[in-house]
Amino acid sequence: MEKNKKLKVLYLVDNYYPITGGVNTVVSSIAKELQDKIEFSVCSVKYKGYVDNQEYFKVYRSEGYYNFITHDGMAHPSKDFEKTILNENFDILHCHTAGNLLNFALKIGKKQNIPVVSTIHNIYYPEALSYVKLPFLAKLIAKMLFKKTEKSNYVWAVSQFCANYAKKFGVKKPIKIEKNAINMDCPTEDFIIKGQEKINKLHNLLKDHFIFLFVSRIIKGKNLDLVIDSINLLNKDQPNNNIKILVVGDGKYLKKAKKRVKKLKIENYFIFTGMITDRYLLSEYYTRSNVVLFPSVIESIGLIQVEASAYKKPCLVIENVAQSEDIIDNKNGFIAKNNPISFLEKMKYCYNNKNILHKVGEEAYDTLFRSYKDENIKNEILNDYITILDDFKNKKI
Repeated sequence: MEKNKKLKVLYLVDNYYPITGGVNTVVSSIAKELQDKIEFSVCSVKYKGYVDNQEYFKVYRSEGYYNFITHDGMAHPSKDFEKTILNENFDILHCHTAGNLLNFALKIGKKQNIPVVSTIHNIYYPEALSYVKLPFLAKLIAKMLFKKTEKSNYVWAVSQFCANYAKKFGVKKPIKIEKNAINMDCPTEDFIIKGQEKINKLHNLLKDHFIFLFVSRIIKGKNLDLVIDSINLLNKDQPNNNIKILVVGDGKYLKKAKKRVKKLKIENYFIFTGMITDRYLLSEYYTRSNVVLFPSVIESIGLIQVEASAYKKPCLVIENVAQSEDIIDNKNGFIAKNNPISFLEKMKYCYNNKNILHKVGEEAYDTLFRSYKDENIKNEILNDYITILDDFKNKKI
């Protein structure tokens, strides 16, 4: 690669804002924090009435349609849109999707002889199964998406768990692990105190209320039912009015979750806030939590444990899934089996051992926290792209 040349990288995401999610957060965070090193742009699908804030990087919006199965958008680039992207002469096309925009990137990459990188953020099968209900069909969908990913010149994954899954479904290329980060620093003590006071006032919480925080898009695979079932057991055996579950998020399963809570008569434990797009306010919810619940079984890794670690809050996760691969039980987080009895036992353990939560949270910060504001991480990303360009030029792929 030529010295002093600023790289032009296009990120392609089939679902970008206003749809919220971990992939969008990662993409926008990198594009914002590395703007002094790399000229990033983002490509996604149009959303009616939504206007992008292009303060830090340019966003190209392709034509598309609404996907009634997954309830989000799907790009369908026109010939004119293709010309627009071709005229920009990007150095690298980096796909954070296996949807239509990966097909588009492969087409542009071939025409301009530039490398296409695919980051695997999704293991596909569990989420596909939640939509189609038939295991053999969900496997076919996963194989199709991974097969498409295999056509990229370079393949990255956000966790070893994710990489192993991709290999199981047919990805034969070497897979580089590129862990996610967030674009924030550790909050100050003053921010934490004010944040706790604000959330207490907002939801009429007492200082001694023990808060389990659940932050997620509310769909079946995120496993909110496990939390509900665990609290139902608690309420039957040892009612504890000092425990509260703050559920932050929205999604197609939210109404059903609320109905279950009401039917089981455990409304006094749960506070549903809805979706919170204000990152500052979301940060204040983290400050008020004692433990962050992350029981999802469909993640490729997720950002929740990284965000929680910034506030030195431990996560409670499920064993043998992506988000537990970097967690050591009782050291930098807590791990339970995927059943209500085990999960409740860990919740009760956290409640009854409040004295160790600070130490576990400190260890979580030391071992799990990664920020795109960190110059080492910025240089790591830049060097990865330079290596790809040199490798592609020398035809070593």
